Amino acid sequence: MKDKPDIPLVIGRYSGEDSEQVISLEEFQQGEFVDFNFLNDQTETPNENIPSNTGEAESFGQELKLSQDELTDSDGGSIQFFDTSAPDFEFLQEKETNAFKADEVVRPEQDEPEEILSDQAEAGQAYDLDFSFLERPQEVKDNSLSEEGETLSDAQEETSDEGVSQNFKHWGYTSSGFSRKWSIGKIIETGTYLGLDLGRGSTKYVLVKKKGREKVVQAFGILENPRGKRVDVAQIVEKALDELEKRGFIKAVKINLTIYGPEVGFHRMGLPPLKSKELHEAVKWTLKKKFDFQNKALISDYMVLKKKTVKGVEHSDILASLVSEEAANERIKPFLERKIAPWHVRPLPSVLWALYRAANIPDASDRVAMVDIGAKKTLIAFIREGVIEFAREIPTGGDDITEGMTGTIFYEGRAFQLTYDEAEEVKRTFGFPLQGKTQAQIRDVPVSEIGALMRPYLERLTSEIQRSIDYYRENFSVDEIDRVYLLGGTAGLQNLVEFFKNEIDVEIKLFQYSTHFPLNLSSNDAQFFHNRFLELAVAVGLAVDSSKSLNLLPESLRKVDSLKLQRRLFIYVSFLTIILILFLSGTSFFKATSLKNEFRQSQLEYKKIQPRKQHYDALQIEKKDMLQKKQVYQNELILDNPLPQILKMVSYLMPPEVALTGMSVSRELISAKTKKPANPVKNGSSKGKKTEKRVKASFLHLNGIRYHPRPDEGIRIADFMLRLRNSGYFRSVTLANQSFSEENDELRFEIICQF
Repeated sequence: MKDKPDIPLVIGRYSGEDSEQVISLEEFQQGEFVDFNFLNDQTETPNENIPSNTGEAESFGQELKLSQDELTDSDGGSIQFFDTSAPDFEFLQEKETNAFKADEVVRPEQDEPEEILSDQAEAGQAYDLDFSFLERPQEVKDNSLSEEGETLSDAQEETSDEGVSQNFKHWGYTSSGFSRKWSIGKIIETGTYLGLDLGRGSTKYVLVKKKGREKVVQAFGILENPRGKRVDVAQIVEKALDELEKRGFIKAVKINLTIYGPEVGFHRMGLPPLKSKELHEAVKWTLKKKFDFQNKALISDYMVLKKKTVKGVEHSDILASLVSEEAANERIKPFLERKIAPWHVRPLPSVLWALYRAANIPDASDRVAMVDIGAKKTLIAFIREGVIEFAREIPTGGDDITEGMTGTIFYEGRAFQLTYDEAEEVKRTFGFPLQGKTQAQIRDVPVSEIGALMRPYLERLTSEIQRSIDYYRENFSVDEIDRVYLLGGTAGLQNLVEFFKNEIDVEIKLFQYSTHFPLNLSSNDAQFFHNRFLELAVAVGLAVDSSKSLNLLPESLRKVDSLKLQRRLFIYVSFLTIILILFLSGTSFFKATSLKNEFRQSQLEYKKIQPRKQHYDALQIEKKDMLQKKQVYQNELILDNPLPQILKMVSYLMPPEVALTGMSVSRELISAKTKKPANPVKNGSSKGKKTEKRVKASFLHLNGIRYHPRPDEGIRIADFMLRLRNSGYFRSVTLANQSFSEENDELRFEIICQF
């Protein structure tokens, strides 16, 4: 048995007249190109360091070396080479040592020897497909052919409809990038959203978490359901919830579901400005008039897109949806039985609209159609200038194509028929086989013959899509649709885009914008996410839509989210309050203990300083007495003090350009007889002599300065002294000293006046 294959090294894209295909190194060397349509919309950058020829490449892990960035083949097609270091292709450039996990999960185990497969392929012999993997719950591995001689009917004997219903099993893929056993979200509101697409063919889920303004994919999964008419949808939901609960994806997240079918209405309308309650009733009445639900109880919701003026009258542009309560309750019943309340139930058109907006396509067109091809139905939503305008459901899906492939055909005179499960596997493996291009055979019948059974259903589907486009053009005043995007599991079938391009007169593209969504996944998980994005697209649209509008959840359950939030906030506030009370109590206790210790210490210190305090109190009393005496002395001095008048007189008599530098009053002893300062008495000199009588007298000392004195400055000072003598305040006025400084060119003097 061959070991796990190495990851192909993707080197470029082949562009021909009818198709665009991404090619690997091995395919380029062998001249075979496999269609990886999901890369058609990625940016290509020519590799400037491509070597000289393909023969120099010895393994998948080596870089392809060519002398040109672009080659042209004999049919006129061209090959554009990618920059293998570009970030968008990093998930396809794994080295040969990494396992190609996506192929391991979605393909059955290879049981045939490599030599047999090689011989069959070269000889063009017929071969059979092994369907026994449908009963294996474990992960399955790479696709291969069964041993020569085994028939599809032999494999089917092990997987009858009865066996499927009795031994219900899920097989599929879940990423390993996220696990939650406990979350603080149980206490407070979370920013984690789970988009859950409960399809008939498979259940898809995507878990995103808000990080700032971004919503990052944390985990995802695809749970394949057994095919057939006897599949129990309720049982599918139960098994999906078992898996999600096992991984912890139900609690503490906001669950978004989608709902679709004949009992869901979706309509865009214009209404005049109304109050909230009146507007709600008007929308409900308009929806009931638009859709006939035979007096069933209904659930409705709406959102106001914008205000616009029509013929001078302001209108509200409104998007509204409704569903019967019966259909809504059937969708959420498995959740309620587990005491789980979904956050939102959204109509499928709004999910496609949210997905288109979240993808943030750089070259987004003004008029596009989003076509989701599901297992049972197809929904087409028309978006103009970023806003959804019209949606229509087409009652044809992937299961109808599979059912058509179970019809009987006659080839070379014998009847041939596939069972349902065989037809499903052929559809997944070969897509829509093109005549002359698909050489494989099943029981000696070319696959292209089986493809003829698919054509009527595909033509019916494309015809309905074209009719919807024509209706939209006519009724919404739209000249052209710029582009149709295909998504859903069936959209990924090989050659389907080619077929649609031949049947619909609008550009057809796969909605393969997986790289526009930030991921927090392992490299293998990210690779699988990109490979299966078309199937996951609706779940992605649900997960990234955190708006609160167009919620078709029953009114009673819409309040559950508010009540849960209130309960979480109450618990959260109570928890914080308890912590705060405990903190304050502890703080108060320690503070009280500290204050008691400080009080005791203060008492001890008080006893030590009490004598000092008594002395301080005595000093304070003495100070008070002295202040009182000072006040009395000041009052007396002010009453008898002639200095203010003397200062005023001196300033009036002072010669110009002479400055007074100092003034003081002194009490000195003078001779009572001469009224002049008495000579000091020397020790021992007064013995035997009569002592002269002396009395105290007051003197005023005036110090002055004259800068740059003139020669007659002495006359001016003498004149000043004469005026002081004649003022009547002084008994005598004398010049005590006078000095001239040549260095500073100044004259200083001192005059003494006796009162």
